[in-house]
Amino acid sequence: MKLQNGLTALALMALAGQAAAQVTVDGVKDAAYGANLWVQNVPTGFGDNIEGDPNLATGSELDNMSAVIIADKLYIFLGGNLETNYNKLTIMLDCIPAEGQNVIRNNNVDVDYNGINRIAGLKLDAGVAVDYWINVTNGTGTGSSGFDMYINAATLRTDGALFDGTSVLDYSSYTGGDKFDFFPLFFDGTRLDPQTGGLAAVYCNYAPRTASASLLVDPLNPVGTPGLLGGYIDNTNTEGVDGANVNDPASVATGLELEIDLAELGWTGTNPIKLVAFINGSGNDYISNQVVGGLPDLSPNLGEPTLVDFSAIDGNQWVAIPCPADFNRDGFVNGDDYDAFASLFDVADTGADFNHDGFVNGDDYDAFASRFDVGC
Repeated sequence: MKLQNGLTALALMALAGQAAAQVTVDGVKDAAYGANLWVQNVPTGFGDNIEGDPNLATGSELDNMSAVIIADKLYIFLGGNLETNYNKLTIMLDCIPAEGQNVIRNNNVDVDYNGINRIAGLKLDAGVAVDYWINVTNGTGTGSSGFDMYINAATLRTDGALFDGTSVLDYSSYTGGDKFDFFPLFFDGTRLDPQTGGLAAVYCNYAPRTASASLLVDPLNPVGTPGLLGGYIDNTNTEGVDGANVNDPASVATGLELEIDLAELGWTGTNPIKLVAFINGSGNDYISNQVVGGLPDLSPNLGEPTLVDFSAIDGNQWVAIPCPADFNRDGFVNGDDYDAFASLFDVADTGADFNHDGFVNGDDYDAFASRFDVGC
């Protein structure tokens, strides 16, 4: 590289390295997400959205999925829309090796009108055991926007909710209300029930794993930490799939966004995170054919959740969120990733903005090397 006007190579890299900014949680896909990790192949069996409105939706579909880990946060984008009749978009994550549920148990916390236990018996693909559950819903409301949005969340433990024989020690977490009042919608309080003894359910408006950890320390004085979990829905999309056709799902750039603190997920930082997601009925009682990872072509709705066995369906009904150090996304962390990153970094290509701060510089090199050293 020929240097002019006294600029150092690092300074040139900083100038050349303007890139995608951090993710804004507004239901619109940001450049930082990169390429889709999955694209829909099945027309929706849950109605076609024709409104083109960010709030109102007349159908539900999942068109694509992408995710990115930036610093201590996981960002998930699910392109599509969720009908405003309080249908559910269920997201379950497998973050912790050797923990979680491959078959959903019936002794989880009572959250979203006992929504987790309503799908008890649902069996996931082999090698997937989910340890975190999120349910998103929206519908008509009485506030200034006319539409409400709610997110419910819970920790899924291998043996079900923590229970000391008389009291539940895991939180049922929820938050929501009018979309104009919650933009975006974060678990920032204020409800935080103490476990006074014998309560079968305790509720809070904070992210569940961290809040539950504080409950174990002192059941009468739990602590809520804001900013650990949030999201937002933009229902504008009308183009991905309809009731009969797969149109252009890969290009859908509005839908649900989630931001989750990695420590809240319990992620060890050494393994890919696996995501399961599907659209369910308003009573958590009827699974559609809109499933992340995909179903065989022309599959109908799956129906009763307790009878669904993803392991008996062709393909993977889950998607792996790549380790950040798997730079070339080939499923392995090795020297090829280091070479791929270094080749972009050496020419200040925006693709080397590993920390997504808008610049390509030494901070990106350090961030990549740190992830590479731990193997993920």
